[in-house]
Amino acid sequence: MSKHDEIAAIVEKYCGELADYELAYNNKRYWVFYSYKTFPANKKSNLLKFDKNLFEADMAAMYSIDSGVINPDAEKCKDGILFMLSGFYIRTSGQLKGYTFIKYSAIKSIEVKGKKDLHLSLNINTNDLWKQDWLNISVDYYAEPLKNILDEIIKIDRETDTSYTTESKTGIVKGINQKANREAYFKGQISGYKRASREYQIKLQKQADAFLANCNLWRKKQSEYEALLDEYEQTIIELQSCMEQSSSPEYQEMMNSAQVYKERLEKMAY
Repeated sequence: MSKHDEIAAIVEKYCGELADYELAYNNKRYWVFYSYKTFPANKKSNLLKFDKNLFEADMAAMYSIDSGVINPDAEKCKDGILFMLSGFYIRTSGQLKGYTFIKYSAIKSIEVKGKKDLHLSLNINTNDLWKQDWLNISVDYYAEPLKNILDEIIKIDRETDTSYTTESKTGIVKGINQKANREAYFKGQISGYKRASREYQIKLQKQADAFLANCNLWRKKQSEYEALLDEYEQTIIELQSCMEQSSSPEYQEMMNSAQVYKERLEKMAY
């Protein structure tokens, strides 16, 4: 099971316990779970409301506050909790606009302070504005099931290689509020290239590291070695296509990594 699927399964398991349904009824709102597989394709641009630099391929699940009883499709998928591979987006206490991104690896401990209050102790200062190593989350969700979700995801995160997500930092992020602007910006966000995903990059890197650790391995497994070089070549081509259509910095980072690995592998044959 991929990390995407593991995170999605955890969120789905607890999502029925998260919602305050009385609040939902009074405010004419309802909560909906989406995995990365079931998320509406025509709403993907709404993810940019959380963070304009969000890397869509890293989305695992969303617990969405979908408003609009008269027109249920009107406001879908632009508010709630968004779970990514390396962290999650949420509004913290007192945060009326925008979202905060919190890396799973940045969380030292989680404490339930009240029915809807969660206290996170962090192993870093959140950013230069706050200069604090803790966060309070007080929102429209019940704290205990949210803690359970985070505890289980953090356990998975510690068992998974997340070195490729180190550029995503904990702190307040800036999203795009206007729908027209989100849709225009999203036109460059490419998700159809399998080789442009971070998980695919990790798979290639592990294969490459096995060859690089043993300078004679490529001779014994020459067909696998050549196939890996071909994959890196195709990966670079796909990443170039993505970079032509997207301003997301992650594509450039993956391109740099792919080129370095390809060059190191090629040198082994000389």
